[in-house]
Amino acid sequence: ESGHVMFLSLRTDLQRVDDPVPPTGLPDPMARATCPATRDHGPWRAGRATATLIAMWTHRAVVSSLLAVAGLAGLVGAAADGYAAALAASGEVLTTSERMPLALALGATLVGLGWALAGALLAWLRPGNLVGWVLLVVGTLAQLSVSEESVAAAGWWGPAAADGDWTARPVGLVLTLVGGWSIMTMLGVLPAIYPDGRRPSGHWRWPVLTVAAGALLFQVQWALSQPTLTGGVDPAASGAEAAAENAGLIRLVPVTVFLVGAVALWALAAASMFRSPAPRRQQLGWLLGSVVVILVANSLGDSLSLQVAQIASLYLLPLSIALALLRYRLLGIDASPRADPLRSVAEIGSHVTSGDDPELLGAVLASVRRSVDAPGALVRDAGGQVLSASGDPGRPGLICDLAVGGVPVGQLEVSHRWSGDRFTPRDERLLRTLAAQVAAVIHTQRLGEELEAQRDAARAARTHERERLRRELHDGLGPALTGIGLGLSGLEDAVRSDHVERAQEIAAVLRQEVGGTVTEVRRIIDDLHPASLEENGFAEAIRQRVTSVAANLPVSVRIGHLLELPPQVEQAAYRVVGEAVANAARHANPTAIAVCIDCDETGQLVIEVRDDGSGFDTAASTADGIGLPSMRARARELGGLLTIESSTAGTTVLCHVPIGIPVA
Repeated sequence: ESGHVMFLSLRTDLQRVDDPVPPTGLPDPMARATCPATRDHGPWRAGRATATLIAMWTHRAVVSSLLAVAGLAGLVGAAADGYAAALAASGEVLTTSERMPLALALGATLVGLGWALAGALLAWLRPGNLVGWVLLVVGTLAQLSVSEESVAAAGWWGPAAADGDWTARPVGLVLTLVGGWSIMTMLGVLPAIYPDGRRPSGHWRWPVLTVAAGALLFQVQWALSQPTLTGGVDPAASGAEAAAENAGLIRLVPVTVFLVGAVALWALAAASMFRSPAPRRQQLGWLLGSVVVILVANSLGDSLSLQVAQIASLYLLPLSIALALLRYRLLGIDASPRADPLRSVAEIGSHVTSGDDPELLGAVLASVRRSVDAPGALVRDAGGQVLSASGDPGRPGLICDLAVGGVPVGQLEVSHRWSGDRFTPRDERLLRTLAAQVAAVIHTQRLGEELEAQRDAARAARTHERERLRRELHDGLGPALTGIGLGLSGLEDAVRSDHVERAQEIAAVLRQEVGGTVTEVRRIIDDLHPASLEENGFAEAIRQRVTSVAANLPVSVRIGHLLELPPQVEQAAYRVVGEAVANAARHANPTAIAVCIDCDETGQLVIEVRDDGSGFDTAASTADGIGLPSMRARARELGGLLTIESSTAGTTVLCHVPIGIPVA
C-alpha cells in the first residue's frame, strides 16, 4: 500500500506538471511564489519525474529478480531433498554422511527463502532503507548455497560432490564461503542498521568492521579445515601435541574477533533500545531477541533435537520483522486493516442526514477514529474548549485546523496508538479530508444553537411584553377608562337635571382625563419592543417593516456594516424608519422610497429616508398625533438629532443617533 502511495504521489506530481493554464486567463497564483529563475522549468520537472519513475520500476525489477532467484533455488533445493530422501528409502546410499529427516531438511533448505521474502517486502515498500536490501541479498545467497548443497547431496553433481569433495563443487564452495560470511556478518551487523536502515557511522563503524573481519576469519578457518581443500590433510589432526594446542588457540581467533564486535554492537543496540520510545523499543527488542536466539542455538551442538531448534530459530528473523510490521508499523508501513475512505465519508454523511442523533459530533468523531484505527479523538472550539471526544484521547498525534468559509471553528485532534507512533501519509490525507466534514458538522450545530437561542429570546421577549402590557392596562389605562366611564355617567345626570355649570365642570375634567389617557397610550406604544427585532434581527426587521408600511411602492433598503446597537437604539431606528416611510406613503404620493442605514466616521448611526413625492411645509407641521414630533423626541432621548428637508422634488428625513461600543 505504501508503495502505491508513493506511485500516486508521483502521478500527482506529473499531473501538476501538465496542468493547463486556468480558463480565466489569470496567472497561476502559485507562480507568484516561485523564483523567476525556476518558473519556466516545466520540462526539467517532467524529466525529473520521469527519472524518478524509471528508478522506482528499476528497483522493483531488481527486487523481483532476486526474489525469483531465491524462489527458484528453493524449489530446486526442495526437489533435491525429496529425491535424496526417495533414494535413501530405496536403500541407495549416495553419501557417507548421515542425512537428516526430509521435513527437517526441507525446513533448513527454505530458510534463505524466508529471509529473502522479508527483505523483498521491506525493499519494495522502502527502497531507501538498507535493512530490506541486506535481508534480500543475504537471504538469496543463503538460499543458493543451501540449495546447491541439497543438489550435491542428491548426487546431481556426481558421486564425489555427493560425498563432500569440494573440488567437485567449485560453485558450491564459492556460495558456501560467500553465503556463510554474509549470514554471520548480517547477524552481527543487523542491530546497527535496524530499523532506520542508515549506514553505520561514528561509534558504530568499528564494531561493524570487526564483525565483518571475524566472519571472514571464520570462513578462512573453515576452508582450511576441509581435507579436500588441503590435499587430504586435516591441520588440526596432524603434527605434534604442541601443534594441536596451537591449532586450538588459532581456532579461538575468529570467535574472539567476531564476539568483540558483535557484543559491542549488541550493547550499543540495547542501550539505544532502552532509550527509545515505543514502538521503536519493541521493534529493536524483537530483533535483538531473535538474533541472540539464533546465535545461541547454533553454537550448542549438532544433535537432532538441537538441529530442530537451530532451524526453527533461523525463522525467527523474518517473524520478528513481520511482527514489527503488523504490530508496530515498522518504517511507517501500515499493514493493519483500514476503513475504506469513501465508506468513512459515507458513514459521516449518514450521521449528518439522520438528524435525530443527540450525540452527532461524538458519532462523527467515532467514525473518524475508526477510519485510521486511532484510540481516541476530540474536537475543540476556536477558544480551546473541548466540544466532544471519542474513545481514549491522549496526546494528539495529528492536529487539523477546522474552518468554514475561512472562519476558524476549532481543531480536530487524533491520538496515536502509542507514544512515538506516526500516521502514514495515506492516513494524514484521509484525516484532513474528514476534518472538512467535521468542520461542517460543528458549523451546522452552531447555527442550530444560534437559531434555538434566537427562538428562546423571541419567546422571552413576547412573554415579557405581554406581562408588561397586562400590568400597564390593569394598573394605568384600565382605571383611567373606568374613571372616564363614571364621568360620562355624571355628565349624563347633569344634562338630565339641566345643571349646565355642573355639566361643564364634568366635561372639563373628562377632557383632561382623556388627554392623560391618550398620553398614557402613547407611552405604552413607545415602550413596546417590536418582536420582529428579536425574531429576525435588526437588518431583516427593518426590511420587513419598510415592506409592510410602503404598500405597493418600490422601496430600496441599504444597510451597511453596523456597529453594535443597544436595544433602545434599535427600537428608535425601527420606529423612525417605519414612521418616515408611512408618512411618505400616506401623504406625499411618491413613486419610490429609499432607505439607507449606516455608521459615520464619528460612530453615530445615520438613518436616511428619501422619497420623490410632493413634499410639505415643515414649518407648518404640528405636534398632533404620533408623527414628526414623535420621531424628533425619539432622537432627542438618545442624544441624537433628526432633521427634515422637503420640497416639491421630495422629502429627506435624516436622523443621527449615537451608538456606543463597536462590534469586536
